[in-house]
Amino acid sequence: MTCKHYLKTMLFTTLALFGLVLVLNLLVDTYDVLGTGMLKYPLQPNQYYLKIQHLEKHRERYDAYLMGSSRIGTTSPAMVQRYLPEGRFYNLSVPGGTSLDNLQLLKYLLSGGYRPKFLYLQLDTDIGFTQFLHDRKSYQFRHHPDMEGQNKFLYWLDFATAINAHAMFRKLRGNLEPRMPDGFVSLDLESGAWALPSRNARIKADQEKYIEDEPTFHSVNSRFMKNLKGRENLDAIRKLRDICARRQIRLIVFTTPHHRNIMDSLDEKDYLDWLRDLSAITPFWDFSGYNSITLDDHNYLESSHYLPHVGELIAARIFNDPGIQVPADFGVWVDASSVERHLSELRQQIRSRTAKPAISARPHRADSNTPQIPR
Repeated sequence: MTCKHYLKTMLFTTLALFGLVLVLNLLVDTYDVLGTGMLKYPLQPNQYYLKIQHLEKHRERYDAYLMGSSRIGTTSPAMVQRYLPEGRFYNLSVPGGTSLDNLQLLKYLLSGGYRPKFLYLQLDTDIGFTQFLHDRKSYQFRHHPDMEGQNKFLYWLDFATAINAHAMFRKLRGNLEPRMPDGFVSLDLESGAWALPSRNARIKADQEKYIEDEPTFHSVNSRFMKNLKGRENLDAIRKLRDICARRQIRLIVFTTPHHRNIMDSLDEKDYLDWLRDLSAITPFWDFSGYNSITLDDHNYLESSHYLPHVGELIAARIFNDPGIQVPADFGVWVDASSVERHLSELRQQIRSRTAKPAISARPHRADSNTPQIPR
């Protein structure tokens, strides 16, 4: 084979492979950025991109935002807007959202001429411990090109030529199944909230069986999770607080009601120190710890995400809604003057938790007033 023929063969092969990757990406649209919409069920939509794209088209509709990770993503903005009707709320949460992501999103909104009135901010303890700056090679966590100062065509081309065989074939396989795939993410861009319809249907049909079958409810964790990224995340929270103060944005901060299995993974000292350090930056509502909600599997999709009615209980506690019965042990107001007393109570919760045997696969309801999944 001559050198010229070899080069032609290599060029043809390269172009053929490039074309195949391009066609597959356009067909599958793994992260729903390319907008082809050929497959019905999204499994890993890039919410960092899709939500900003939506806001850019409808910027006049919103002036208040829910922020945080995917855990607050199941909360309808209407649950908060009922208490703050002067705001038009949008759920701007993003999967894996760190305090840096929250800060960057707020800065982007302000630089783009948005005028937020309210910021309803949920903070995850485990994410605050372990994550800060996402790997920009991870397509699911890549910010909108306008936030990155990137050319939009090059951003699109990057997704169109990405090679992520596992994610691509997972979406393709899920869409070829005869029934709705379990991981199908229904993202309502009008509100910004998401849901997992397949799992919700299983919960509605038989929640006890769902709990029994969900493996993350039955794992046993040790307190292995140390606070490795706390300093960076707390600094970002401090900067976000200062921006809100300067711009007269009302900031409402609260912690995620982590499922007991996540609570069991947190290093005790680091967890308590994290809350103490947070209280020195801003007062907040603490929904973490072991309480009627976090000890009850009926309140969770799996050990990471709580169900929408928990978001309703959070808002009802924060805004002191007498019309909604919230468990008495769910939600504590914490500031610099009350934090030590609160930490003492949490320390006792941890001691009591450690002294008890592992929770059975089908736990009893911790509080008879805790609501079931809305039917």
